[in-house]
Amino acid sequence: MSRSKSIMKLPSIRRIYGIFLQEHYVHLHSVEGVFDIYIYSSISLILFGFLSKYLMSAGGGNAATQLAGTYLLIGMIFWELVRIAQYTISVDPMWNIWSRNLSNMFISPLRVSEYVIALALTATVHALALFICESIIARYVFGVDVFAVPLPYLLYAIVMLLWFSVSIGIFLFGLICKFGTRIQSFSWGIVPMLQPLTAALFPVSSLPLPLQYVAYLLPTTYIFEMIRGSISGSPGQLLQNLAVYGFLVNIIWSIICIFVFRKLYGSSHATGQFARNEA
Repeated sequence: MSRSKSIMKLPSIRRIYGIFLQEHYVHLHSVEGVFDIYIYSSISLILFGFLSKYLMSAGGGNAATQLAGTYLLIGMIFWELVRIAQYTISVDPMWNIWSRNLSNMFISPLRVSEYVIALALTATVHALALFICESIIARYVFGVDVFAVPLPYLLYAIVMLLWFSVSIGIFLFGLICKFGTRIQSFSWGIVPMLQPLTAALFPVSSLPLPLQYVAYLLPTTYIFEMIRGSISGSPGQLLQNLAVYGFLVNIIWSIICIFVFRKLYGSSHATGQFARNEA
């Protein structure tokens, strides 16, 4: 009996796939979604691409300037992984709230874990698709090869950045459940505020010392430092240490975000706020 109950509690692939399709089509047919994800990313790629080319040409072939231009564009492309994945997970529930559909979805057998998994899959697919497209454009239009990052570090960085994005997205989803549309701007505004502290576009050593301590509280800082180090040929032991630290900090963030989400989600149901969000 206990085994049958545990099997029944497994996430339903069918329900997850259904939500995945819903969110995918919403993205494709929403002007806001198309602009915030695809058009905004394209504008960022063009802006940082030409800025990168300018830095490379202004240096007159200087190796340090060449690296600075490369770091800038590659950092932007990897940062878009974080932004797009977090945006997708945080904003998709808002569309259901705006259309007064979120409560209706949970009247069905759909569980919140299945909904979150579907959001994470949607975020991953959109973020990876744009990452690949932008990497190809960066290589053939701006002469910056994202795949200059050695494959093991490249794959590791993608997984770690998506993992962090999903954690933050889940945390923000909990805030939305608890506080509703009053904090909807958090869905697309929190992560860009963190960007200067993530060392995405410049080495963390460029920050004032107090901010460096704050930056090292974020797993993204270690990952972006690892990416730059793998391009410049930093010692393997240093890169491995950065990878391990990023992994450990990511675990801590995930635990905190999931714990906070569970508390906020439970509280929103206990107080009736979850249903009032669509009033």
